[in-house]
Amino acid sequence: MKKKLTLTVLTCLFLFSGTVLFAQGLETFANYPENTNAYHDGTFLGLDGSTWSYFQSRGDSMITAPTPTLGKNRTPTAEVRSGALVNGVGTLSFDYRQVFSTDVALNVLVNDILITTVTTVGQQGITLNSGAIAVNVSGSVTLKFIQASTAAGQVAIDNITWTAFGGGTPDPEPTNYPSAFAASGDGLKIKATWTDATGAQLPASYLVRISTSDNITAPVDGTYVGDDLDISDGSGSKSVAQGNQQYIFDGLEASKNYFLKIYPFSNSGSIVDYKTDGTAPSASARTQAILLKTDFQDGLLAPWTEFSVTGDEKWITDTISGNIFMRMSGYVGGTSFLNQDWLISPSLTLAAGSSPKLEFKTAMKFGTVADKFYLMVSTDYSTGDPSASTWTDLSGQATFSTGNYTWVSSGSINLTAYEGANTHIAFKYDCGTDNVPTWEVDDVYVTYNSGVGFNETPEANQVGIYPNPCTTGFQARIEGNDSYLLRIFSTSGAILLEKKIEKTDSFVSTRQLSNGVYVVEMTNLTSLGKTTQKLIVK
Repeated sequence: MKKKLTLTVLTCLFLFSGTVLFAQGLETFANYPENTNAYHDGTFLGLDGSTWSYFQSRGDSMITAPTPTLGKNRTPTAEVRSGALVNGVGTLSFDYRQVFSTDVALNVLVNDILITTVTTVGQQGITLNSGAIAVNVSGSVTLKFIQASTAAGQVAIDNITWTAFGGGTPDPEPTNYPSAFAASGDGLKIKATWTDATGAQLPASYLVRISTSDNITAPVDGTYVGDDLDISDGSGSKSVAQGNQQYIFDGLEASKNYFLKIYPFSNSGSIVDYKTDGTAPSASARTQAILLKTDFQDGLLAPWTEFSVTGDEKWITDTISGNIFMRMSGYVGGTSFLNQDWLISPSLTLAAGSSPKLEFKTAMKFGTVADKFYLMVSTDYSTGDPSASTWTDLSGQATFSTGNYTWVSSGSINLTAYEGANTHIAFKYDCGTDNVPTWEVDDVYVTYNSGVGFNETPEANQVGIYPNPCTTGFQARIEGNDSYLLRIFSTSGAILLEKKIEKTDSFVSTRQLSNGVYVVEMTNLTSLGKTTQKLIVK
């Protein structure tokens, strides 16, 4: 338990050979007054003697109590801000934790200049440390910790430490770019890899930029580029420390080309020095198309099915902080029950040569890794009791939650061995009465290479098709009085149907198509603009 302090001054003066040195500063939030799950604004006396402020913060998630937690998508934006700190800041570090399932993106500013952004990816409940962040700002300094965007998850921060400004000389620009820069698509992810730069001046870190357009611009010295992992606007960035020779951008659009560039840099904040001369290494890669996407946010089990082989308990939907997911436990009302319960996907057609991948998230408590929980796949299941069909255990290919209801991504699981019709994915829960964990499943994706050399556009556009999936046909929706050429492609790129559409809601029959996945292209015959969309025929 932290002691409540009315005032603690941790900066001291030491005189040696005419040089003034200042000791380290510390803020443990010992005087932070919040301890509930309600969001408030307020002030408290910092250990440095200045008045600290907080906005839209709560106090029920402790690193070392008390601890402020900055809210998600709050008004005003959640932040914690110091008073004026004397004697400057040389380096800065702090502890932080992703409190709920949404990943963290927290901006750190010194005198309102962005110094860095700390992030997490699926690390709920794990306390991390920022490491020593180079600041090197003299004089009076104000620290600010503020949510990077409305999508940034709730984050607890604690144990902020800083060294006094020492007047050191900033490092020069890195000598060389990294080598062997490459990018590869994997499901809805793009993985960037490289070999660390060499030379007289090594970089402190690398700035990796990503965009849906081949127009990435170089950063500017003195303007630190923070992490931007929300790429829904078409671009993003990530700073990666020297020695870490890869980064994976996740949650990207399906069937999309992405372009990347990498820039080594020295220092940070207002003295950041990027290498931009010559030609920065570049790469590109493409994400896969989506065959199956289930996030359960509609609160419905469909198109999945549930089957209880043993026991009365079943897979059910559950909600925490607005996130809806599937949950299964054999522990009810203080008693443990024997249960075997399956959560089974709809029938999937995995086209030959499409490199299908599976990814999902799990959370768990009251057990050990993969305890009583299995990932299964079948190519002969139809309906009803799954124990009557042949299933292969793929649990060894997935990463599972380690407990404490921490959401963990499974990683990318290769389904190439199961290409063909009637493939089912299933999550099997199988517990006795002596060890009864709770398991949760969310965000299940099956992706594949469409084989068609153009990007798909969202179904929300004014030009599109409905219903989708369909059985005997769909309506083609167009805008204005222009005519359109509609084409249906197979996943290998073959044209299966062409039809001219001259009025909206025209019917297009799919009776001649087998059940499966196709791509619909609609070309405006006046402007020649195109939209493309995945079509599922059932």
